[in-house]
Amino acid sequence: MRTQTKMQRLMKTIRLSQVTLAGILLLLSGIPATAQNYWKNLNPNPLELHVGYVAKQWVTDYGRYKVKENLWGDEGKHLKGLQLGLNYHPITRFGLGAYTGLSCEFYFSSGSAMGYEHFSEFSGYLPLHASYTIPVSHRSDITVHGGLGLNYAFHGGFYDDDDYYYDDYGDRQYYDDVSLRYGKDGWPDRFNAALELGAQVRIKSLTLDATYSWGQTSHRLYSDGPNLESKQNKLAISLGWVIDSGW
Repeated sequence: MRTQTKMQRLMKTIRLSQVTLAGILLLLSGIPATAQNYWKNLNPNPLELHVGYVAKQWVTDYGRYKVKENLWGDEGKHLKGLQLGLNYHPITRFGLGAYTGLSCEFYFSSGSAMGYEHFSEFSGYLPLHASYTIPVSHRSDITVHGGLGLNYAFHGGFYDDDDYYYDDYGDRQYYDDVSLRYGKDGWPDRFNAALELGAQVRIKSLTLDATYSWGQTSHRLYSDGPNLESKQNKLAISLGWVIDSGW
């Protein structure tokens, strides 16, 4: 009885393997035709407008443990914002290509640890990636891209909602906002370089992209240790629209 049960299981496994193999062979047999139709009308030098969510945090390595925090000092939290820009993604017929462009990033957050209510920052972003694109159908593809990501913070600071007072003449006067002292001990640098890896799915002219950045620039958020360095990591998820995709 047990032998018969084992034989039945073995036969089911063999049949399942045969069906799986047949499906793989069928899929592979259709790739040349799919690729041919894909390249036929594709614009090999597409421009893409995109908008999305971006979040970054600073990771400080104490040796035995790491502290991940935002600029308010909240552990496990990110500084969140909006990314808006234009990407350029040239592709060759072998699937190899490049992934670059220019984006603006706007960060907004609230807290009380710094003695102020709000924080905002405006920065620029430039990806310098190599890419590989795989046709999925004649009007869709998947792209894997990775390389170097460069960020530069133009301005950032803390401020209050009620950051004004009235002088002796009854005129409204505003307190100065506290701007970040970029590059000083206890503050991040303006410039950040990172190693990045991302993936993009495109269907006709619509794209969905996700990219993660591992910071390589050392930021002196803490000055109480001679070798204490903080790295800035970032996650970006965006939707895009390809201008003149050719499809």
